Amino acid sequence: MDRYYDVPIDSDGRLKVEEEVVFTPNGRRVPPQKGIPGISIRTSLALRADFEQTMLPSEVEEMHAVVMSELGKIQKGCVSTIVGG
Repeated sequence: MDRYYDVPIDSDGRLKVEEEVVFTPNGRRVPPQKGIPGISIRTSLALRADFEQTMLPSEVEEMHAVVMSELGKIQKGCVSTIVGG
């Protein structure tokens, strides 16, 4: 699939993530989306190695604590639960 979607490889042999440029049928460039962008197949393939790495539970808990601490400064009373796998 890497070859099919033409995912480029950097000098270290890792797949590169590049912003995809999208054009309309008449050749005009479509501006990037605002907000949370969708993830394309090409980008997913390039990030696959990163997504496959596991994290220690202690790292997840530390990240959760930092996010909740910052969120508490913005909006009091927020709660969250760590889920996933």
